[in-house]
Amino acid sequence: MNFNYNKDLHKQVICHSDPAPAREESQDRLFCRVQNLFGRHTPSLRRTQYDNSIFYKNLYKILLFFPLLITALLFSGCEKNTLPLIPPEYSHSGYIIVNEGLYGQNNSSLTFYDLQKGKAEQNIYANANNGSNLGDTANDLSVCCDKAFIVVDKSKKVEVISTENFKSEGFIDFSDYGSPRNIIITDSLHGYISTLNDLVVEINPSKMNVIRTIPVGSKPEGLTINGADLFVANSGFGVGTSLSVIDTSAHSVISTINVWQNPNVLLSRGNYVYAVSIGKYDPAGIGAVTKIDAATLMPADTILIGLNPGKAAIADDKLFVINGEGLQTINLEDFSLSDSTFIKGSEVNPITGVIYSIFFDGIKNEILLTNPKDFLQNGEIVIFNLTGKKIKTFNAGLNPGKISLITK
Repeated sequence: MNFNYNKDLHKQVICHSDPAPAREESQDRLFCRVQNLFGRHTPSLRRTQYDNSIFYKNLYKILLFFPLLITALLFSGCEKNTLPLIPPEYSHSGYIIVNEGLYGQNNSSLTFYDLQKGKAEQNIYANANNGSNLGDTANDLSVCCDKAFIVVDKSKKVEVISTENFKSEGFIDFSDYGSPRNIIITDSLHGYISTLNDLVVEINPSKMNVIRTIPVGSKPEGLTINGADLFVANSGFGVGTSLSVIDTSAHSVISTINVWQNPNVLLSRGNYVYAVSIGKYDPAGIGAVTKIDAATLMPADTILIGLNPGKAAIADDKLFVINGEGLQTINLEDFSLSDSTFIKGSEVNPITGVIYSIFFDGIKNEILLTNPKDFLQNGEIVIFNLTGKKIKTFNAGLNPGKISLITK
């Protein structure tokens, strides 16, 4: 076991991981959610007053020009409309970002960044669906077959949208299965969602219906596929210590693997699966990355990391993992942790130092990190190259989380 741990870095708890719904979460995770979302004063309401004299002056102007306005409207109505309304076109590749919003506020949203135009468009779901809300606490996304499947936790649904125009194609109701947490779509016929009812729900993405449920460990979170096996992180709301392995052809759990406390994120590369465990929510926050042989289903090695490691991404032979200090690097060739922080949290988020999520663009070889700022205002995406140099920043919505690449 490798123990790569610098106690001088561990000065405070950083609640950067994705907390679970308040109704079912542990006291530690509830503390993080309340601290992040309600740690600052909300603005007071102000009453707007009207000046009567200004009102009557404006009313006089309206009455004076009203006949002219009616005449103009009548004559313009007889002319052929040469400028028809054209719906937004999304013909270019780009990033789709899930903005979680605030828990219980029904204000999740989507951002699309057009790679050709170099421009971000906010609220693309509402814009494409007559102002409708996406839902409450959207926290994961999987893209397949010209569709995006968006997990909306508190709304207990998986929203399905077209990646061509972002219009809703319907949703899968999870009221009977518990709050959905994470999703992976393998092809047009198979998708898997973890839920807080200790289930993995298998769906048919094409028909948008539930095929079956598979019982797993306590409070499953992250998912990854390696071969025919689906690996599931059983977080136990912070106290879980296992992964469930599902044979996707037999639709049942075939093995349970013991890992470090509070497994949350799973990644797959070659013949190995990497499990990121957040650890305890205490000042040291000792978590771990466990390397698992996907053939033997046995742990091969473990690296301990302080300050609650969480969201992660693989870039070639490197595994990048976020903790309370910033972005850490693991060399996957010799499975060793770098002695220094690759990108400090303050470089991404000068307000709180918290990096919320990560995405690696393997086409452009760039790292996208999400900045939630103070969790109460719209965030942004900060892009770095593989040397750690900041390239650019673009705006996103409230608490930007999962990012996916749409190619066209």
